[in-house]
Amino acid sequence: MFPTYLTRVEKHFRIDPDDLPYNIADEIEQAKTSADVRTLVPLTREGIQYLSRRFPPVRNAADLDELPQKLKGGDEFGFSPLFDPALVDACCQRGVFPLTQSVGRGFFIFAPKVHNVRAVCALVTSPCERNAIRGFPFSDDNEGIFSRNCVGLSRKLLKDPEESTRRPCFEVFVNRKEDLFDIFTLIRKQHGENWLCKPLRLCLFHMFFNPEKYSTKIVITAIRRKKYDDRPAIQGTQEVMEGELVAGEVGFLVGDIYSSASGAYCVNGGGALQLCLTGLCMHAAGCRVWDLGMMMVYKTALNCFEMPRMKWLKLAAARCSNSNTSILKYLEDLESGRSVNFLLQTSSFTHNASPNSKAQQKKRLKAEALAKRKAEKESRK
Repeated sequence: MFPTYLTRVEKHFRIDPDDLPYNIADEIEQAKTSADVRTLVPLTREGIQYLSRRFPPVRNAADLDELPQKLKGGDEFGFSPLFDPALVDACCQRGVFPLTQSVGRGFFIFAPKVHNVRAVCALVTSPCERNAIRGFPFSDDNEGIFSRNCVGLSRKLLKDPEESTRRPCFEVFVNRKEDLFDIFTLIRKQHGENWLCKPLRLCLFHMFFNPEKYSTKIVITAIRRKKYDDRPAIQGTQEVMEGELVAGEVGFLVGDIYSSASGAYCVNGGGALQLCLTGLCMHAAGCRVWDLGMMMVYKTALNCFEMPRMKWLKLAAARCSNSNTSILKYLEDLESGRSVNFLLQTSSFTHNASPNSKAQQKKRLKAEALAKRKAEKESRK
């Protein structure tokens, strides 16, 4: 019998009876070997005219520069029938998120999104450092500063490796080519064919394999159960086996800004672990801003705050030219993997456990029980 925290969890995976077949391995091979991975969505002339009336057309970088001014009211999306790595790169460099939208029958259009507000946090260790970043709150408190304390991590996922007992533990790998398939397959299983659709995946794969062609650098992060040796895994079990992916993320680097795009997990606590380690790794690498796109409840727990559109675009424009050579060098060193606990212990973020975490609640209950027993013992004297 194996520990429950090693149970593979899939109840949160999306099940769509109309889902179309897909092959991530073939997509990766196509992106690796093809010089042109652009995809033109087969729309009718009437369809293009209809979409162009609803969304400002985006054909090139110049259109992206004008997109914020062309958006009316609370509108956020542009439109292009062409998926092109160069256009994806141009979006990222301008703080425009490379999103897509479904138009039915399994087809998606490229829909660059200029968020009305962006969820961001500073990867710094003090208010003084945060105050130096344009667009962030100026105060003496920790508003907008990433806090690992807010992520309730299970201690069972933080154990050190032990060769003699083959203790279950976990490792982090960044930008390993062999992780592409597993990460994108896990994301596809959890979320279905959503905005991270095949045409966009091809663009991201191509950018990953050809980093010298693009200013935007694709980053993939994998968290795996440590594999101690080449012993074959047991098939047909619900236990997460040695070497198996438990959580993963894809994002991109622009200057010293890291943007999360999508992620997935398959063990309880894997999502929280992925978020925490992403923040720690990117801070250690030298990133100073973590962009998480649209605000959601779990992002407020990371201490994100909402940055208005124009402030975000100015921040992205100001920092996109910042050198990230040293950041990429640090991430390159993580290709060989690091123990999860090693990264946590060497983090410059101070760790004060969340008072609402299960571990802290358990500690409080034990302390209360001990105090009660001590009081009862004293009363019997």
